[in-house]
Amino acid sequence: MSTIAVSKVNSFSSPKANTLSKLPANATKNRICIGVPVHVSGMDLNGQDFLERTQTEYISCGGANLLLNRFLGPDQQITIRRAGSRIEATARIIGQIGIRAHGFVYGIALTSAGSTFWGIHFPPGSDATKATSIRCSCCMRNETAELNDIETSVLQANNLLSRTCSECNAITFWQQCDSCDSKPVSGMGSKPNRRKNIRTSMKAAACLCQPTGLRDVAGLLDISRGGISFRSTHSYTVHSWVELAVPYTEGGANIFVPGRIAWERPVSNGVREYGVQYVRN
Repeated sequence: MSTIAVSKVNSFSSPKANTLSKLPANATKNRICIGVPVHVSGMDLNGQDFLERTQTEYISCGGANLLLNRFLGPDQQITIRRAGSRIEATARIIGQIGIRAHGFVYGIALTSAGSTFWGIHFPPGSDATKATSIRCSCCMRNETAELNDIETSVLQANNLLSRTCSECNAITFWQQCDSCDSKPVSGMGSKPNRRKNIRTSMKAAACLCQPTGLRDVAGLLDISRGGISFRSTHSYTVHSWVELAVPYTEGGANIFVPGRIAWERPVSNGVREYGVQYVRN
């Protein structure tokens, strides 16, 4: 298996050419912006087995950001194999951190094979963790956790991180303590959290799209600087990501931006209201 040596000054040495090349400007000691072709297999949230060829967006010593056109949930297990190699590794879905035209971006953590799986020699300390104060949204217990680079990126993208709570004895959602309040995170059937931004009622159309092909033109209820709420007969999963255009005009020059379903509540006859929070992609 060929390997690439990554130096402390963010450069790599190719085994085919004894020259040094700088990593991209947005690479760090802990993460490298590189598209590594991989084969991924597992079972999605719909209970369907899948085998998909895709590529990474970033890799780190113990994980990666991976593009997949599948609905996957936190702590789901997948098998990943580098294209052109027979070496396989088991990985765990940490959470969704983005959405693209051809799929969802997930943060994954390798549970086997370690850093040797990528064929890259990371510098010492590249797998370092960061102490972060977080709070369980169910029992409201605070904890100082050592989060790796991928876990930190999931927390920053969603303001949420799913992990096991020893008090609840279950996998729960956690928030960073310096940004959370005394109320649990909104979930299915719960009332939406109060927003910091002022809402403005607006009767218009909103279009929500997913890489799976779902295109929903829904009725907009209100809008704020932080997001929107809308009413629809389509079913959305809380904390899942969508691309949305607001207001939406059929055939017009609509601009789609990423958002995360923050809450939902039933109305009547299969109609539900949803809240969407804008996120950085």
